[in-house]
Amino acid sequence: MADIAERLLRSRRIDPLSGCWEWTGARKPDGYGRLFRRGRQLTAHRLAYEQWRGPIPPGLSVLHRCDNPACFNPEHLFLGTQADNIADCIAKGRAFRAKGSANGKHTHPGTSQGERNGRARLTEAEVVAIRSDRRGRAEIAAHYGVVPVTVWKVKTRRSWAHVEG
Repeated sequence: MADIAERLLRSRRIDPLSGCWEWTGARKPDGYGRLFRRGRQLTAHRLAYEQWRGPIPPGLSVLHRCDNPACFNPEHLFLGTQADNIADCIAKGRAFRAKGSANGKHTHPGTSQGERNGRARLTEAEVVAIRSDRRGRAEIAAHYGVVPVTVWKVKTRRSWAHVEG
């Protein structure tokens, strides 16, 4: 598994405020880092847990203390059942009611907007900063670890339109 540790560490951006090790490679639609090993798609947070914390017993999930699906910092990960995961999601206010849901069913947070979207690469504070930044798109993109078209979409409000500033 040493090759996995190298791959994981090579594909991380450490958030200085949260300490999250954010996956910089491909992500699943729900925001979890994904990589392939021997033809199988695996998630970064599960691999990190196994690499640095130990085996994952059958029937248990790897949960995040930080609520950041892209994070694979082993210090932010813990084991729990799927019921624990759902209860944690609801308790932390990450679940939300589906539009038009008369029965009040909560849905997975991966379909929300802004920072609550598991695929988000930026925070609202970064979006505000990008909009006021006068450097070139490529330079701004490099600073925030995104591609130039993301900067263009932020500045033209084609993405993050709900953010003021």
